[in-house]
Amino acid sequence: MNDPYRSIVQVSRDFITLIDTESTYVFANKAYSRALGKPAAEIEGRKVSEIWGQARFEAAIEVPLKRCLEGEEVHFIDQFPFGETMKYMEVRFFPYREKKKGPVTHALVISHDISRLGELETRLMT
Repeated sequence: MNDPYRSIVQVSRDFITLIDTESTYVFANKAYSRALGKPAAEIEGRKVSEIWGQARFEAAIEVPLKRCLEGEEVHFIDQFPFGETMKYMEVRFFPYREKKKGPVTHALVISHDISRLGELETRLMT
């Protein structure tokens, strides 16, 4: 791992993935792998629907991913299961182009766990 940018992505606590136009994971950082309880090698090369299940993919991921691959930056908040725990995640999809003026080739997905914010909000409201 000589690439300094790859090293930066690997130490991030945010979940960072790269998904191609076939909805296949090309890259998953360590935080994402840890959260899913799978090594990156078991995520990379697999379809998003294989990792999250077809129903979850269709309900929460498919449309934002499609919009991103069409060139739109997409942001949303939703709950996702990580093991036995449901986490509130802020999810951001960014169109990625291999060539500066070329077509979108991937979606760069950065997800941030905001579950604590939800817990704090609940406490403040009660």
